[in-house]
Amino acid sequence: MKELSTHIQHHIYRIVLIIISVTLYAQLGFSQIQPQLEFGFSWGSTKFIGDINGNSPRDKSFNGITHNLLSRYIGGVYASYHLLDPITITASINRGRIDGADSLEMRTGELVERRKGRSLLFKSGITEATLSAEIDPIGMLTNSSSNVEHKLRPYITVGIGLFHFNPQGEYIHPDNSKSWVDLKPLRTEGQGMSSHPDRKEYNLTQFTTPIGLGIKYYISASLYTSIEYVYRKTFTDYIDDVSTRYIANQDFINHFGAGNSSTAIAIQMANKAAFKNGGVAPPSYDVNSKRGSPLRKDAYSSFSIKIAIMPWGIKKRIKSLQCPS
Repeated sequence: MKELSTHIQHHIYRIVLIIISVTLYAQLGFSQIQPQLEFGFSWGSTKFIGDINGNSPRDKSFNGITHNLLSRYIGGVYASYHLLDPITITASINRGRIDGADSLEMRTGELVERRKGRSLLFKSGITEATLSAEIDPIGMLTNSSSNVEHKLRPYITVGIGLFHFNPQGEYIHPDNSKSWVDLKPLRTEGQGMSSHPDRKEYNLTQFTTPIGLGIKYYISASLYTSIEYVYRKTFTDYIDDVSTRYIANQDFINHFGAGNSSTAIAIQMANKAAFKNGGVAPPSYDVNSKRGSPLRKDAYSSFSIKIAIMPWGIKKRIKSLQCPS
């Protein structure tokens, strides 16, 4: 992987400092609490936030794939270690999927209509590994475990992680059959081409900084469930393979070669507006016109249900499971 930029390093250092600072603060007032392990799994839905981020009502479908919990999903397993009563360190591995389509844009306005005319769509699997600190704000404010060990426990989570993605688009063959193709090798915006030396290839594995909110409900002294929302800031603008401006068809011919199958696929996937118009790009989607915006990096979020078990000595740590009076 290429060397991290200073901007990315600053974000990672900031997250690490937050985790260390909170842990040291908690150590002063809660060092008497016994450490505790827990294991769990999660399942939920995802939302992509980027250049392609169409929203659809429930009765819509995306190329035969209904937009519901099964089409935009994320699930995984995790292990947590309670360093102190208000601080839990969690390592998780998740697998999910995100997608988007210009045709599903539900807003109105000139810019929205241009986005619909762009006619781009994508899907991508997501595999992520994260390390985060879960902070119990109630435990931060009191040193009395009888006041903080209630059935309902809100928390904040913040961390760092790596995720892997691979954007795909739908290619329409000459016989009108359709198939999904990987977009990165097609260099749809000239990434890595000699004709566009300023547009570097993007890595499919990137850093992320997840931050979220949740609330736990203790079913028993060794079992709890929670709901959690997590927003993941990333440092790439190519999760959907869209970032900057259109390039000329000749660039693809020069790079892949005339008559090469990759050339035909790349030309179509780079400019769906031209493909729908018989190969002629309308002025708004012609060479050097805006295809995406590099000003804001992509992100994705999730809303999940989690279930965890705490198999060892949890009754020594949970002193009371009574709801607040």
